[in-house]
Amino acid sequence: TRVSSLESGISQNKFRVVPLPAPGEGEGPIVFPNPYRVEARWDRGAQVRDHYLWFARLPERCMLRIYTLAGDRVFETRFDGTTYHGQNARGLYNPLQDLDTGPPALSGASFAWNMITTQGQALATGLYIFSVEDLDTGRISRGKFLVVKSDREGL
Repeated sequence: TRVSSLESGISQNKFRVVPLPAPGEGEGPIVFPNPYRVEARWDRGAQVRDHYLWFARLPERCMLRIYTLAGDRVFETRFDGTTYHGQNARGLYNPLQDLDTGPPALSGASFAWNMITTQGQALATGLYIFSVEDLDTGRISRGKFLVVKSDREGL
């Protein structure tokens, strides 16, 4: 009789970890990279929906809102650090392509935003304001970030 190999495949124990600030580390929410430049060397996203910004040092449960300088809300999400695994950031984790791994391990205090508005449009170049409302304490923190895009980006 022939015995089949018992060796595990090379991707059998593959595990993704994204090193980010831990819950409670630092004071107040931050966003990075800031400014965000689409053509930066580290940004491998080939399509509009493959790019993302990180919001870190978030409360465990919060409401994240993003506005234009004119006060128009372009994005809003309820964040829960116990259940979020980067599902909305295709450049970070795509379950249709990353079949050999599960979602990455995140710190529980970070959110990757793919810069797609609530209306399904890619975010335009400009200065934006964000607010983070802690759903447990009611405390609201604010900040800003800059997005710089080129006219050569593909759809």
